[in-house]
Amino acid sequence: MTVQSGSGKKVSKHIIWLFIAWWTGGAWVLYFADAPTLVKELAFGQAPFVAYVWIGILTFNNLYHGRPHAGAGLRLYVPLAAHSGGADRRMGAQRHLSQGSR
Repeated sequence: MTVQSGSGKKVSKHIIWLFIAWWTGGAWVLYFADAPTLVKELAFGQAPFVAYVWIGILTFNNLYHGRPHAGAGLRLYVPLAAHSGGADRRMGAQRHLSQGSR
């Protein structure tokens, strides 16, 4: 077994992310189309141009925003209740209610 260099690992990681993003983008397009027919058309390069465009747009979006080290501009919204412990109190109440009265 050989050890990959730092750049080899980076390239293989980007190829894997591109593969995942492409299949995710393709899955969205296939959901809204006749999937068996579109897969055949994509395989032979005969699909409608709009299918390639949307797969490209969704692939780029998944690739850019889906990776763990996505752009610095990407921020996640965390409700204030999660910071103040409110979420824990609500979960405790739900557990109490789900146990039922004994």
